[in-house]
Amino acid sequence: MTVFVYLRKRSNRQMLTSAEEVPGPYWSLWRQRRFPAGELTPGDRVLLVDHWREDDRLSWEVTPTNVEHVVVDSKADAIAHIAQAFGVDEDTVADDSYLSAKEDNRSILLAWAAEPVCRLNLPRPPGLKIERHGWARLTDTETEGLLAVAKELAETEATALGLAGVHDAADDEGPPRPDVVSLEAFRESVEAP
Repeated sequence: MTVFVYLRKRSNRQMLTSAEEVPGPYWSLWRQRRFPAGELTPGDRVLLVDHWREDDRLSWEVTPTNVEHVVVDSKADAIAHIAQAFGVDEDTVADDSYLSAKEDNRSILLAWAAEPVCRLNLPRPPGLKIERHGWARLTDTETEGLLAVAKELAETEATALGLAGVHDAADDEGPPRPDVVSLEAFRESVEAP
């Protein structure tokens, strides 16, 4: 089975993707077809990677619940399609910085909504290659290896920061470890008056 990885760019003022943000919707708009357009389906596994300027974290594992693969004639068509398919206000979609930066061309739109499988909050392990268009594709075996390495990194990180260890979602003893923010955001919070 294929596991998809989706990179979410975040501003330094944004924390790890919250449970309220997980359902999405998410969208990608490309001038030419790129994976996973035509491949992503409801029920697939997707790992969300939150990206800040100086840091990346595996934030959630999700599964798509609704997936739209369409050719649109313009950016306005993409905005209208996303708004209609996912019940989002057109102005909210139009204000998205990703879409704002796109040229107004005939394009391939991949839009999807999701439900959470589990919160990860793990460092992005070295070797996880995400293509320039923000997606990667892994096998189940590669995914399990990647998650094992990420959990080891999280334990090292927790020890270095003096935090409790990583909380296993299957273990009900104790609260989950607090979010770890990007180094830049931490520096800003420490330097704030």
